[in-house]
Parts: sequence; structure tokens; C-alpha cells
Amino acid sequence: MTEHIKTELFCLHCNKECPHTITYLGNHLKEVKCEECGIQLEIDKLKIMEHYAEDFLERVLSKPQKLTEEIKKGLTTFMKSLPVRIIKKPYRVSKEVLDIIKDSLRK
Repeated sequence: MTEHIKTELFCLHCNKECPHTITYLGNHLKEVKCEECGIQLEIDKLKIMEHYAEDFLERVLSKPQKLTEEIKKGLTTFMKSLPVRIIKKPYRVSKEVLDIIKDSLRK
């Protein structure tokens, strides 16, 4: 999932604090861009994708264990949430993949 965070940082090019956009791909820093001068620090895409793929695979492989733990906590609550999760999860995963594809096409 791509996440953009707006914040104030010190820009070495502008030599002052100004608005920046920090972009994360999953849990990994992708780039930092100064909104005043446009200078951006970008992280190697290949390295990001390697880490992102590892992170994604880890999330997928840990899901059965998480579901088992939820069932142990309360079967009724788990069963009530299941229909919504069955619909939402594929949507969220596909949105995450499409965000990555769109982002890679922009560059």
C-alpha cells in the first residue's frame, strides 16, 4: 500500500524548514520530496520491491495463524466478521497491487 505523509522537514537545498511529502511503499520508505523546491530523495526501486515482496509474502503466510488465534478468542465474533472480511480483503489487496503498478508507471 502506498502512503503519503505531509510534514515539515529541513531542506538542505532551500536551507530552511518547509513542507515535504514522505512516501512509503508498505512499511518501507520510498521517497522524500520538498514541496517548495521539488528536490526529492528516492530510494532504489529494486530494493524497495524486494523488501515489499518479502513483507507481502510474510503477511500472506501469517494470515492462517492470525485467523486461528481469532477463532480461539471467540468463534461468534469471528463468524460475524467473516462475510465482510471475505469481501473487503481481496479489494484491499488488489488496491494495494494497483497502487504499486500505477506508481511504477508514473516514474
